[in-house]
Amino acid sequence: MQELDLMVKNLTTLFSINPDFQDIRFITAFTAADKASPLNRPTVAFSVKKMEEKDVTPVYTKVDEEAGEIPELLYNHTTFVRLRVDIHVPQTTDGVVCYEIYQRLSRVIMDNTFNIPFVGVGCEELRYDRDMGAFTLYTYMDLYEQTVV
Repeated sequence: MQELDLMVKNLTTLFSINPDFQDIRFITAFTAADKASPLNRPTVAFSVKKMEEKDVTPVYTKVDEEAGEIPELLYNHTTFVRLRVDIHVPQTTDGVVCYEIYQRLSRVIMDNTFNIPFVGVGCEELRYDRDMGAFTLYTYMDLYEQTVV
């Protein structure tokens, strides 16, 4: 799997240059980039929420041993990553806009547009952040990869 910080930066860039998402500002979370307060434009912030790597029992191709076929190692290591994706929209809009942005992002991710092994997306409840002057929806994108190490 590519480096996580690079993946987050690449996702930010790929969505930023996509003409279908020009109405949204994309940032990586926890950077020096300030979000406007009160927020005046929808903003999506990418970060890494969780990562688990582990060596697993090796998995080989099925072969006909009597025919002299040699099994090939398919994988012996797995990586799971949950990307956190915070969607913020100004208080001057309807909070439902967060869900609309989530659906747009999800379609692109699950269509495998970026050739990244995403296996699922999800979201939690919508909240209002008084300090930011914005509605906020925490969403996530899950990646799972099996590799040989």
